[in-house]
Amino acid sequence: MYKSSAAQAVEALIQEYSKLVFHTIYGLTGDWEESQDLTQDTFHQALKSIDAARAKSGEHFHAKAWLLRIALN
Repeated sequence: MYKSSAAQAVEALIQEYSKLVFHTIYGLTGDWEESQDLTQDTFHQALKSIDAARAKSGEHFHAKAWLLRIALN
């Protein structure tokens, strides 16, 4: 099964940053289940927009900051 480069990139980001994103959101909401849902929403949004974000930022793309910005929004 073929995965797009965006899907592969987001999968790598999930591995690296899912706990950070979850705990950042949990620190704001204080609700475990809502934080799980919002974390999933964050990575879903990341999948939809990572190609554009990387193209716009080029070599200055910082995945961690980008993901946290999505999570906080």
